[in-house]
Amino acid sequence: MGFGGFLCTGPILRQTWGCCQTPGSRGCFLRRGRQAAGSRGRVLRGGRQAAGSRGCFLRRGSQAAGSRGCFLRRGSQTPGSRIMCVQGAQGGTGMKQEKDQRIAMKSIYIMNGFLLGVHSCLFLFFSVLDVRVMMYVNIGSIILYAADFLVLKAGRMTRYILTTYFEIMLHMFLAVLCMGWDCGFQLYFIGSIAIVFYADYFSVRLGHTHIQGAVLSIGCAILYFTSFVITRSYPPVYVIDERIMNAGQVINSLVVFVFCTLFFRMLAHSALFYEVELSQQANYDKLTGLANRRYLLEYLKKEYEQKKLGNQWVAIMDIDDFKKVNDVYGHNCGDFVLQTIAGIILRYSGSFKTCRWGGEEFLVEGSCTAEGKPDYRLLENIRREVEQHHFVYEQQDLHLTITIGVAKYEEPMSLDEWVDAADKKLYIGKKSGKNRMVP
Repeated sequence: MGFGGFLCTGPILRQTWGCCQTPGSRGCFLRRGRQAAGSRGRVLRGGRQAAGSRGCFLRRGSQAAGSRGCFLRRGSQTPGSRIMCVQGAQGGTGMKQEKDQRIAMKSIYIMNGFLLGVHSCLFLFFSVLDVRVMMYVNIGSIILYAADFLVLKAGRMTRYILTTYFEIMLHMFLAVLCMGWDCGFQLYFIGSIAIVFYADYFSVRLGHTHIQGAVLSIGCAILYFTSFVITRSYPPVYVIDERIMNAGQVINSLVVFVFCTLFFRMLAHSALFYEVELSQQANYDKLTGLANRRYLLEYLKKEYEQKKLGNQWVAIMDIDDFKKVNDVYGHNCGDFVLQTIAGIILRYSGSFKTCRWGGEEFLVEGSCTAEGKPDYRLLENIRREVEQHHFVYEQQDLHLTITIGVAKYEEPMSLDEWVDAADKKLYIGKKSGKNRMVP
């Protein structure tokens, strides 16, 4: 997850407010090589314009507004130039909210379909027993849950949750009065607690009203004990054979068990998913998609405690004169530079771990070569590629370099001493002319 950089031939693209941009334009999108220099936030498709679109998917120039990042296919290239496409970070605000909504709505639709299926089965059950009151009640329930798909599509989540709650409460209360306590319909009051908190959770995830699941659960308990008192004081409306009542008790118990298992499983799955999302946000840098300082320090701490650092090295890479980039071209240009260099580093990351250390610094950690030395050749390749890379930002050519300080772990260094040793090498490189690697 996060930003991923990849290199191929073509014009330089960068991400601006979730879109890819050709040099010299501001948020414009080209079709079949057409260019509108200086255009802002519009999509060009054969001269047509869609103002305010904020993203694109380019395939022969076709556009899907709102996408974060851009994929270029079949054309729109400038001969001899390089392309750096830094994709939008996964977990960005817009995409994350959309993903949350998709997962939550899918879960609610599954719940509604499940309830529709249960009431269809209950309709058949009451039809066989000729319990007419409950037959008519179930016909109404089936119509309600079928219509609820339209309610959900319209986004009326609070209305859906409350109507579902009251339908279940009324239905099961009447079922207990008609069939008696021994048929087991009162068990649905207990099972409904799972639905209440499940729906409450996803209502909040979708940005709707918090429906106070605890209060609704108290309502379930009140109806449960009220139906108990009534059935102990008065006989059921319909006299049912004892074998059918026992069968009803077993079937209703099984349905409630499946009911609770299904919804608690879905709730746990969703909670775990969001936990992973939060972990990604906590451990990765949103701008570059690289691991952040906290994540790599925790990893190094574990390696240190397990005494696995004997054959390891760290290197700190710092972008030379990065402050001038921000001062002259602005912070958006600085972000573009950080994303581009992060993409270059990622190309070599198969043999080491890397993170954005802070500001314009990157830290990488890897294993020594067979000769017991840091992989100087790999680090030099990264330095040289940055030096030779053609950075273009709004028709401005930038020449950028990095300085690298490298330190091999030596006993009995602490983690701070190890990283500080690399930092001191970096300082030496800065003082001796920059754009170099100091082993």
